[in-house]
Amino acid sequence: MAEQSSINNCGLPKKKRIKFKRTSIAKAEDRLSKLPNIILVHILSFLPTTNGVVRTCILSKRWKLIWYSLPKLSFCDTTTTVCEFQKFQNYVDNCFEHCKKGMYFIADSALISFKLQIKSFLRSKACSLDKWN
Repeated sequence: MAEQSSINNCGLPKKKRIKFKRTSIAKAEDRLSKLPNIILVHILSFLPTTNGVVRTCILSKRWKLIWYSLPKLSFCDTTTTVCEFQKFQNYVDNCFEHCKKGMYFIADSALISFKLQIKSFLRSKACSLDKWN
C-alpha cells in the first residue's frame, strides 16, 4: 500500500481545507435589525457624513427610514458650478424635509448638530446658507 504524502509538489506541507456548512451561515440570525430604532440611530450617528448614512440605510428595508431620525447632519459641498450646487442644495433640502418626518418615528428625535463644509463660496449660495441656518 502506498502512503499518502503530506508534502505537495513544491516540497511544502499540504494545507488542509476547512469546509464550512452553508446551512449554518444561511440560518444566522440578524441581531442588528432586532435592535430598537433609537439604538440604530445612535450607531448610524457615528458615520462621518449624512450621505454615508443614507447609503448604509439602503441595506435593509427596516433601516430605510431610520436615518430620518438622525440627531446630526453633515454635508460636504465640493461643487464648483451653479448647476452642481443646485443639485447639492436640493439634496440638503430633501434631507431636512425627511428629518422633519423623522420626528414622527421617534418622539425624542431632534436635530442637534448641522455641519456644512464648502469648497468654494459662490454668491448664489448665500440664500441657501441663510435658509439652512
